[in-house]
Amino acid sequence: MVPWGDTSPKLAGVFQRKKPQKGRNIRSFILLSLLLLNLFVFGGQLKDSFFHKESRAANLNQVDKISNGLVPTPNHIGKIPISFQAVKQNKYIQINSNNEIIYSVDVALQKYAEKVLRDYRVPYGVVVALEPNTGRILALAGYSRYYKSKAKNMGLCFRASFPAASIIKLVTASAALELDSLTPESQISYEGNMYHITPQKLRKKINRRQNTTSFAMALAKSNNVAFAKVAVNVVGSRNLTDYAQRFGFNRTLANHLPVEISKAHIPGEFYGLGESGAGFGEIYMSPIHGTMIAATIANKGEMVQPHLIQEVRDRKGNILYQAQKKSLGRAIQPDTARELDRMMQGTITLGTARKAFKDRRGRPFFPNMAIAGKTGSLNGNNPRGAYHWFVGFAPADNPRIAIAALVINSIDGGGWRIKGSQLARMVLQKYFSK
Repeated sequence: MVPWGDTSPKLAGVFQRKKPQKGRNIRSFILLSLLLLNLFVFGGQLKDSFFHKESRAANLNQVDKISNGLVPTPNHIGKIPISFQAVKQNKYIQINSNNEIIYSVDVALQKYAEKVLRDYRVPYGVVVALEPNTGRILALAGYSRYYKSKAKNMGLCFRASFPAASIIKLVTASAALELDSLTPESQISYEGNMYHITPQKLRKKINRRQNTTSFAMALAKSNNVAFAKVAVNVVGSRNLTDYAQRFGFNRTLANHLPVEISKAHIPGEFYGLGESGAGFGEIYMSPIHGTMIAATIANKGEMVQPHLIQEVRDRKGNILYQAQKKSLGRAIQPDTARELDRMMQGTITLGTARKAFKDRRGRPFFPNMAIAGKTGSLNGNNPRGAYHWFVGFAPADNPRIAIAALVINSIDGGGWRIKGSQLARMVLQKYFSK
């Protein structure tokens, strides 16, 4: 048992920004190219409903100096509509007067994700996919049947007003595993319904009416009571806060993309702590952050910064810039990531996503491939609706793609159009059909 006052090694400076190096023209050119990316891809009218006040204030202070002036912040981005249209050699490109920007997005996967979201006419839906070990963004699709603006649709990928729900169980599980308190086989007792948390259910005392589950099965089935007990009796508030920060909460994740900061407030009071560890409380994240969490586990615990610009070439075809992997530090140890990977596979085979990954006859859509995943479901108010998350990666033993899918369905009538797990499965089918 880990005492409440325990401390874990902090990742001091992991996400700190490096000071720009003066006098290097290529550095200035790269930053200028990132400006062009913002203007081209993330333009439009970014309204206050798009960004929390805290995130907007932070972005306004993040202005990079370059040799000939300033790189404008999101507040200065104007009225150029988003458009992934120009294609060259199966890559989206932007041609300017002096150079050609080549984006990392997979054209076929992007078009398919956008089509699925349109066809189902979801109230709100997002798909973000990337390569776990490089950070290359493969798909970046947002859609709402209420939005006509392409900027608003794309902005859903970076918006962090969405409750993280049970995706936070991956953070709780990481802390419990890494603190040597639990193993996937550890038995956890709980009382009554596994989804409804009450203060009395968080007590340590065991009685004859209590149920028992393994830690791995608790993750697969998204057992709220079991995870609330783990948060209270094993992890503690300080450690859960620390591991949330390791996984990117309360931090800037990508200065060159308009990603809002995912906020996680972990209370010290035992019932609030239990709720937070199980996926309730004041914990919010963006879809791109959800993808990064899955990618971090797939990448043996190392978090990699996502990138959207793959290359920049001059008019003669000479490479002026080529994306390089940028590590944001180690969130968890490789052994912990491997244990989480194995536990997450249970979500697909016998847990909360089992139906989404099987056909009507119960046959798996990926019979020869192990997939790791985690679902999350919760009602929310910004926007109002029933949220359904899926984050995961595949293949589980040699990950090539990490994905986050979020669908917000109506709770005021109209029923569920599609779940996040179904959306993710369809996009994974498209990716592996190549």
